[in-house]
This record gives sequence, structure tokens and C-alpha cells, in this order.
Amino acid sequence: MMTELFRTISGPDVVIVNHDFRASGTVAKSIEIAVAARRRGLAVELWSVSGEGPMRARVPSDIPVRSCNVGAGLPRAFALTLAVPALARMIRLHRPAVLVSGGNHSHLPVSGAAWLSGLRGQMRLVLRASNSSRRPGREPGFVKLSKYLAADRIVAVAEALRPEIEASGTSAAIDVIANGVDIARIDRMAALGSAMPDLPPGEGPLLVAMGRLAPQKGFDLLIETLARWPDLRLVIAGTGPEEEDLRLMAQKLSLQRRVRFAGYLDNPFPLIRAADVFVMPSRWEGASNVLLEALACGVKIVATDCPTGNAEMLGHGRFGTLARPNDVADLAASIAIELETLRPPRAQRGRVGDFAIDRCMNDWAECLMREVELARGISVLPFPAARA
Repeated sequence: MMTELFRTISGPDVVIVNHDFRASGTVAKSIEIAVAARRRGLAVELWSVSGEGPMRARVPSDIPVRSCNVGAGLPRAFALTLAVPALARMIRLHRPAVLVSGGNHSHLPVSGAAWLSGLRGQMRLVLRASNSSRRPGREPGFVKLSKYLAADRIVAVAEALRPEIEASGTSAAIDVIANGVDIARIDRMAALGSAMPDLPPGEGPLLVAMGRLAPQKGFDLLIETLARWPDLRLVIAGTGPEEEDLRLMAQKLSLQRRVRFAGYLDNPFPLIRAADVFVMPSRWEGASNVLLEALACGVKIVATDCPTGNAEMLGHGRFGTLARPNDVADLAASIAIELETLRPPRAQRGRVGDFAIDRCMNDWAECLMREVELARGISVLPFPAARA
């Protein structure tokens, strides 16, 4: 009764903020975290600058979605910056106990909105460190790391992110909660062969890659690698701002027959399971959901040893071949190695047990419940059973 009274007076327990509902790991995890917290009895809302995107359909009906609809058509960084006053007004109106920034892209705008609302001292600010700020060949500067300074708690997706966060000088508590994967769901969806997109013609080995078509993901490196092999085929699933450039690149290299752009797939798992090698050529990552999904599909994997989570998830080479980032020659050599390597699907899938979705989401729910306690000054965790 007391908890419900506080909710009535003060608004939702937890609000998770992202730019939009695009097809990305950050958005997918924000929805999963919201669902986990809701199942534990917390009042959760999902906020965004734009309410658009295919992931919007995944949000359950009992989780409210609010969007400030600012900066339509602008690049994400500009839209988020313009949205700070609108987010601040939403905070003043709805008064959440815990404000969560869903990914690195939104940390500074969400922190700024919390301060501008005038209610910063009455809420807890939690940042989900979803990506490294390091780039190949250079370390992050103060501006990149300053996004962590305002937080009460930072939850990193990989242990390898901890030193980078600590280097920012933040006084926030730091937790590590890995991205989780639902193996049973993947198995169900992978069995639906009707979801398979068209594949390039031929009998050569099939490479599959998936992610947002943006410079971070390094798909240009993978297409260049393909030009070194006469028979490899490639399917890239995803959408993003680099799609036209990647298509032109494939055409200029005379690879258009061997490369397919599958677009956004509601169910990518039949495609991943069909791969001879799943390739992640990223220049930087945090802890890739797609890499975990490929492991759950039991396929061979090549991933770049980029900052920060790929090597950790692949057991530092035990469950896949690690290539140097931004190195086409090493990526090609790594694909050749992986094609000749025997990796039993059972072993690949066994690795995912360390990233079970239930365990990871339970950790997130516990974290948010404790943050609500700190903000409200009341207990929302269940009391332990009385001893006889």
C-alpha cells in the first residue's frame, strides 16, 4: 500500500530513455530490462526522443511509452541535444524515482535533462555503459568520458569496460551485468525456415553479418575482404545510414552477385544458423547481442578483437577466431582459419549458458529495485521469510 501511494504521488519507479525504437541491441536490451523490472512489480516506462522504429512493436502493452517528438529527421546526436529541454519537462511532469540512460548515445542528454529539471536531487541516475568510448589507435578524451560523471550508478555490459569508466573519475558505483540471450526463443525462431531471406547464388561458403549499417560495424572491411576470395558469399542483415555506400562499394568491386543486403529481419536466426561463418568486423563494441545470438545458433564465428567485449564473450579465442580491428588482411586470414576449424555446435551453445537471459535480467531487476529504494526511502524488495 505504501509503495503504491508513493507511485501515485511521485510517478513511475523507473524510466528508461533512448533516442528511438530502431533495430539495435541497445533498444532491445532496454525493452528486456523494462519487462524484467515490470515483472518484479516496478512501475516502468520507456521514453524516447522519437517514437518511431520497428522495436516499438516489441514493447508490452503494460509498459507505457512516451516520446517528446523533437528533431525529426535530424542525426541522432543533434536530435538528442535539442530534446534536452523537452525531456526535462517530462521529468518534472512525471517525476520518476530512477532515470536510466539506455545506452552511451543518450548519457549526456539524459544527465543534462535531469539537471535542468530541477529534480536531480530527488532521483537516482543510472547509466548503462553499452559501448566502449575507445577507438582503434586512440584513447577517449575528457569529453567522451565526461558522460559518466553525473551518474549515481553505472552498469557496464562487460568487465573490460570497467577500467575505462574508472578512468573518467566518476564517483558512481560500477556494476557489470552482461547482455543476456534467450536460447529457447532463438531455437523456436530458428526452426521457422520460412523466415530465410534470399541467398546469393553459388555453392561457396556463406558468410553472415548483422548489425546497424554504420561505420562502427566495419561492414566495409568485410566487403573488401570478400574481394580477396573468388567463391565466398555474404549476406548482411540490418539497416542504417551507410547502406547506399556499402551497396556502391560492392558494385565497384564487382561483388553484387555475391553480396545480399537483407535489410531488417524480424527473425534473423534461420539465416545465422545457415552461415558457414558468422562475421563481426566491428571497429568497436560494448558487448554485442548479435555475437551471443550467433553462439546460441551454434555457428562458427570470426570477430574483431576490438574494444571491448568481443574477446570476453568468445573466451579469448576458445569459441571463435579473433581478428585485428581495421585490418582487412587479418580478417581474411581469420575467416580462412575459422572455415577450417572444427567447432561443435554444442560447445558454442554451451558458452551462452554464462549469459542466460533470466540471470542477467534478474540482476538488472535487483539493481533497479535497490535504486528505487534509495530514491524513495522505502523498501520495495520483498521481506525475507521469518525464521521459525
